[in-house]
Amino acid sequence: MQALEGPRAEVNALYNRLADDSRHKDLTILDYAEINVRRYGSWSMGWAGAKQINRELFLKYSSSDCFDPFNMSAEQINGLLLELSETVSAIKSPVLS
Repeated sequence: MQALEGPRAEVNALYNRLADDSRHKDLTILDYAEINVRRYGSWSMGWAGAKQINRELFLKYSSSDCFDPFNMSAEQINGLLLELSETVSAIKSPVLS
């Protein structure tokens, strides 16, 4: 799951590039809203695996300890992402090759 934020034209252009990229399948917009301030300005891509702390967060924001954004409201998704972005121990940066 990714949160894209920035100027509308840039976000739309990035989304279109992602949609055209064969590495991405079945892109689905779960929430699309204008915001007053950036929420993730100092956070880049991260990975939140099935560690116990993350499973507890998944359960806090949904009805299961397994991550399933399609069964979450936009409010739940935003809460989860914000909490993950503030919990450094929950984020593991991906290995770039």
